[in-house]
Amino acid sequence: MLPGEPSGPIQVAPAGLLGFLQLKSPAGRNPTVLFDSVQPTIDLFNFWMQSRVIDDTVNTQNLVAGSGGFTAWSTPIIVPQGETWFITNYSILATLAAGDTVTQMRPIVRYNPLVGVTPFGRLGTDVATSNAASRIIVAAENFWLPPGAELGIFTTSTVSAGNIACLGYLHKTILKT
Repeated sequence: MLPGEPSGPIQVAPAGLLGFLQLKSPAGRNPTVLFDSVQPTIDLFNFWMQSRVIDDTVNTQNLVAGSGGFTAWSTPIIVPQGETWFITNYSILATLAAGDTVTQMRPIVRYNPLVGVTPFGRLGTDVATSNAASRIIVAAENFWLPPGAELGIFTTSTVSAGNIACLGYLHKTILKT
């Protein structure tokens, strides 16, 4: 290399986002104000809901042998008038004894008790005859409950020598309407 020769290729600054979006002026200057369409945004909905969540061990309920359909909790979980709930997680734990069978257990909501039952969908799996002390856990996440809605347990059928003990957990954010 001779003195005065360039030592390597000329380094060009990498293209930035403003250049890529063609937001610079013809003179190459950055804009003084950005349009709303390119302003950075962060969705704070989940952060806000999580910061106000209330964790409840709902309560207990025994599924009676031969029962099926909607089963309310021993203390019903009904959204009071004047409130709307956002449920982050609603889960049910059922403890089965030897010989117990629960078919299609899942969380459920009844929006209007006079109209009937509206399931969220099958979130658990069919359970065959269990061994002693086996457990089923089913859950539903991130849904809204309007005033008057009631949470419960849905099963297609239960077979048990006694009752099947269930325990519910609820993580909710209460919004006053």
